[in-house]
Amino acid sequence: MLGETDAARSYGVTAKVARHWVKRFRIEGSAGMLDHSSRSVFR
Repeated sequence: MLGETDAARSYGVTAKVARHWVKRFRIEGSAGMLDHSSRSVFR
């Protein structure tokens, strides 16, 4: 199993982004890996 830093390097992203993806996966499961808009939602 890859650590977050190694995984980030493999995908060409920062460790911060990789941690964000891990958090989303833990909360949402595989559905959390679908594209999400990075734009803030104002209501």
